[in-house]
Amino acid sequence: MDENSKVRMIIGDRIRLIRNQKRLTQKGLAELAGINEKYISRLEHGEENVTLDTLMKITSPLGISLEELFRGVQQRQEEAGLLINQIISILQTRNEEDHKFILDLINLLLGWKR
Repeated sequence: MDENSKVRMIIGDRIRLIRNQKRLTQKGLAELAGINEKYISRLEHGEENVTLDTLMKITSPLGISLEELFRGVQQRQEEAGLLINQIISILQTRNEEDHKFILDLINLLLGWKR
């Protein structure tokens, strides 16, 4: 997954989280923002590139600023970076056989999650 896709996923997750906290449905948010409901769904799933104008339409009914939305995005990226560094630190203490086993385990878990 490229960096743009990651950012789209994080933005979509943030919008979904805040929308749920505000007890809004996708349809409700779409109506308040003047945007198509299917677009909201695709946005929340990281499938759409979004403009600042559209983000402003979305954040307004959510009662947050663009700064608040992106603050959460930056925080998620930093948390992901910390997790990756922790994983690397652990892997550096293991041998190649353990690395292969761990990789197989990760692939198994990711396949199961789908």
